Amino acid sequence: GNATLFAQLGERKVTAIIMLLKRSGRALIVSDVDVVWLQDPRPLFSGELAGFENLKFADLLASSDCLDPERDVREDGCFRTLIDRNTGVVVARNTTR
Repeated sequence: GNATLFAQLGERKVTAIIMLLKRSGRALIVSDVDVVWLQDPRPLFSGELAGFENLKFADLLASSDCLDPERDVREDGCFRTLIDRNTGVVVARNTTR
């Protein structure tokens, strides 16, 4: 694929999320069509599940392609390259912050 076009698509998605936040005044859960939800994700994002209570305080949550926590710690995280960023799942809350 074309990395430039892919990055432009991500930028368009962020622009659309901001527009929807402003117009709707609501929180948004945005996911790509290839994301499969095995159950309602809202309890997770609202911090109702044990071990994930702090998620209720986040204004923005986004997915990542960093799938190996031990390696991420060992190698100082995997966010050093653009390829690891992923907007496949984004949760954005409409806040004043």
